[in-house]
Order: sequence, then C-alpha cells, then structure tokens
Amino acid sequence: MHQIYDRQVTYRRRGKAVCTRGHAAYERRLRKVEGRRKHRFSVYGTPLESTTYKFAKCLQKRFDKIPGVTDKNYITNSYHVHVTEQIDAFTKLKFEAEFQMLSPGGAISYVEVPDMKTNLEAVLSVMRYIYDNIMYAELNTKSDYCQECGYDGEIDIINDGHGKRS
Repeated sequence: MHQIYDRQVTYRRRGKAVCTRGHAAYERRLRKVEGRRKHRFSVYGTPLESTTYKFAKCLQKRFDKIPGVTDKNYITNSYHVHVTEQIDAFTKLKFEAEFQMLSPGGAISYVEVPDMKTNLEAVLSVMRYIYDNIMYAELNTKSDYCQECGYDGEIDIINDGHGKRS
C-alpha cells in the first residue's frame, strides 16, 4: 500500500507541473485571441462529467483501448485528481485548490463520500475546510431513495449475470 501511495504522490507532482504549464499556455493563447476579437475568454476548471464519456469513446476509436489509459468509458480531465486514486478528502481539496486560481473563469472541485447521515461532524469538518481553503467545492454524498416503496438508505443492486437486476 505504501508503494501505491508513493506512486500517487509522484504522479500528482508530475501532473501538477504539466497542468500548471498547460493552464499558462491556455491563458497566453486566450490573451492573443482576445487581442483580435471584442470578446473575453477564460479557463474554467471542471471535471465536466457530461463530456468525458464522449471524449473517452473518441480516444478509444482513435487509439484503441490501451490498458490504464483509454480502457475506461470516462477520462479524468482538467487538474482534478484521478477518480481511481486513493486519497482523503482534505488532501484532494488541498491539491485541487492550488489550480483554482489558474482558472479565472471559474472552477469546481468535489469529494465523494459515503452516506454521512450519522456523521454530521465529519460533514461539517469537510465543509469548514472547503470554506477556508478552496474557491468552490461540493460534497457528493450517497443518498438512495426508492420512489416505489419509500426506502431511504443504501440500495444494493444485484445483477444476475444475464443483465437482469433484482
């Protein structure tokens, strides 16, 4: 486990350098374009989930499925920590906060947490951290609700192996 964490920290450091250079290049390019037009442009830092499926499919079509690179139906874009990385909420928010000032058009970060109904102190702790350390972030918590029977809690979906769910 320690080796995995070390690789992830190294990955973040290298990724930070690439993202910083990339954001600076975007900003330079936008300033040039603005000089020729009457419009302002800006960089917006977002995971943009609605387009990652489409981008992933385009990459798979162009480069085939490469294990660990294009083998998923999503991509992690922008400066956000990769979804598969084992990282706590505070470390993730701290890392992503460093990039938000490079996105003058706006930015969003988020953390995924389990059902937190019974741990409101933890929710408040993360919310205080967000308020004190990052421009904009959200806390996504699992909340399953069955509209048929009214069950409110984590719903387990079981697949029978033939595509049928029960």
